[in-house]
Amino acid sequence: MDLDSAQISLIGHRQDNQDRAEVLFGDDSQLAIVADGMGGHARGDLAAETAVASMINSFRELRQNPLPSDEFFKHAISAAHEDVLALGDGMRPEIRPGTIIVSALITGNELRWAHIGDSRAYLLRNSRVVARTQDQSVVGSLLAAGEITMAQALIHPERHMVQYCLGVDEETPPIPVSEAIKLKKNDIVLLCTDGLWSQLGEAYIMEKLSEADDLQAALQSLAEDAIRGGYPQSDNVTAVALRVVD
Repeated sequence: MDLDSAQISLIGHRQDNQDRAEVLFGDDSQLAIVADGMGGHARGDLAAETAVASMINSFRELRQNPLPSDEFFKHAISAAHEDVLALGDGMRPEIRPGTIIVSALITGNELRWAHIGDSRAYLLRNSRVVARTQDQSVVGSLLAAGEITMAQALIHPERHMVQYCLGVDEETPPIPVSEAIKLKKNDIVLLCTDGLWSQLGEAYIMEKLSEADDLQAALQSLAEDAIRGGYPQSDNVTAVALRVVD
């Protein structure tokens, strides 16, 4: 499957950028990763970097020892969690760094994704969102249960509190893996941190991507819009987009 790819990571109005992103292309598979290091814990930047490096290693292993996509994610994200824990254990004094992660694997024309926390994956088809991840957050759970509205979610005092992450706690978090989705020409897969989606309406993001001839320019524009929207305290903004060419 032929894909266009683009990625962006901007610091926003923060002292440093704790996000990391990567796109890898194999013979018949592609892996995209976005990690959002947790600023409330020491060295969130290293946690994100470690998680991405761990996922890359698992992807390389996959090319040697093929696994079904759902099993790959269970293995790869569990390994990333252990690597982030080991990162903290190896520091003196010991720390508990943490990171949020979202990843998409395309094998042939089949897409699956998995995530921990509130970074998101979207599938855009014919200018509509046909699938996306459900945030592992306090507000995400309240929304799913119908206990609050979307408008209430935007101003909820716990809107930034995630329920799970890689690292921090010893126990491996639950790993939701999507069902397999057959991709079609012009489909767009977007992975992004909350620095993007929390500042821009979903409809606006999808409109900009759907109309884009240049995927990289569209991501750059969206990231800059998100930073302006969060002024003067905008978060790091990181995103990866993949578009099916054929």
